Amino acid sequence: MVWAIYSWTNHGSKKYGPDGSVLISTFITLYGLFFGGFGVLAGFVRKAPYIRLRVIAILFMVEATIVDLFRVVNSTEDFYNTTIRKLTFFQLHDDMHDFLVYFFLNLGVSAFVLMVACLPTSAARPAATPAAAISDDSVGSRSTEPRGSPA
Repeated sequence: MVWAIYSWTNHGSKKYGPDGSVLISTFITLYGLFFGGFGVLAGFVRKAPYIRLRVIAILFMVEATIVDLFRVVNSTEDFYNTTIRKLTFFQLHDDMHDFLVYFFLNLGVSAFVLMVACLPTSAARPAATPAAAISDDSVGSRSTEPRGSPA
C-alpha cells in the first residue's frame, strides 16, 4: 500500500481549475458517512465472541476515524482554497488520489469489522455435550417419556 502512495505521479496542470467545491464537499460527506458507519458497526462488534478480534476491530475503527478526522480537516482547507479559486488542477488531482487511497483504507477496515461482527456468538454456537451427561440407560433408548418417570 505504501508503494502505491509514493510511486504515484500527478499529471494535473498547475493552472487554476474550475470550482471543485462539489467534489471536495462530497469527500467530506463520505468521510462523515464512514464516521456514522463505524459508530453503527461498533454496536455489532461489541457482541463478537472472540475478545482479541473484538479489540482489534475496535482499534482499527478508532484509528480509521482519527485518520478520517484529519482528512476532513485537510478537505476543509481544500474546500476553502477552491472557494477562493486558489485550487489548481494539480491540487485537485492530488485530492482525488488521496481520497481514493483513504477510501479503500476505510473499505478495508469496514470489511474486517463486518467480518468480526458476523462471527457467531456463543448463544448461536451449539453447546458441547459433556460426556457425563450421557448415561448408559439413555443410549439406545427410544422412549418418549422423560427419564426417571415410571414406565
